[in-house]
Amino acid sequence: MKPYAPRHVLAFVLATLFAGASARNLPGADCAEIPGTAPLLSAGRIVMVGEIHGSNEMPAEFMRLVCGALQRGLAVSIGLEMADPERTLDRYMRSSGDAAARQALLAAEHWNGPRDGRSSAAWLGMIEVFRGWRQQGLPLSVFSLKDKAVAGSVDQAMAARLREERAARPETLIFTYTGNVHSMLTPTPWLSPQTPMGALVAELEPVSIDLTSDGGKFWLCTGKGRCGVTDFPATPDNGPPHVARPSVRVGVYTLQLNVGRTTASPPAP
Repeated sequence: MKPYAPRHVLAFVLATLFAGASARNLPGADCAEIPGTAPLLSAGRIVMVGEIHGSNEMPAEFMRLVCGALQRGLAVSIGLEMADPERTLDRYMRSSGDAAARQALLAAEHWNGPRDGRSSAAWLGMIEVFRGWRQQGLPLSVFSLKDKAVAGSVDQAMAARLREERAARPETLIFTYTGNVHSMLTPTPWLSPQTPMGALVAELEPVSIDLTSDGGKFWLCTGKGRCGVTDFPATPDNGPPHVARPSVRVGVYTLQLNVGRTTASPPAP
């Protein structure tokens, strides 16, 4: 596989009605191609997408990216930054999404621990969209990046799970959706003492998209027990919204993608 060359919320989700087993027939879903991302969307590639947890707009942009890949006829597998040793996510993806299935999903530890943006209403809505697409027959699977115990850091555990998925689905386009530190392609000691997942799987030749914003509000956890709506500044050198361009952090990310102004997504009910 050739490396990519840099030159070259809940309401949104639950209102979506699914008709037909083609990505071209998903009323309510934004499947318009995001300029600058087409070279990344190919079979057998790993695309790591990193967010700042806790907004509505970043999961929506990720869903648009996934839908664009499905629209190209690609089989897609999505790894989410979730701890799910009991495989509740897998069972929910195979369910009808009824009240009992949703209750079982929300009873898992992931939704009842620290309530940062990974357990937000927007994340729950995103999972529901993916479940609906899968139920309509689209070639889509979703898995937890932290569904088994591995000695070492969180990034080492996620890297091990990603290698396992790559081995099982060599021709599938794999997306990961995590916090943006985990999707870095090189270690960044000043930001995190741990080697990020992206750097740990360098042999798989992943590419990485950093989701940025024009500022706004996020539901963030800034310390133990301190979670809530927080104002966040605009990313410097951001570029226009909804257009991917080479990252200004060369070597750390492949592309950066501005989602515009953000609104906070609180924890899922």
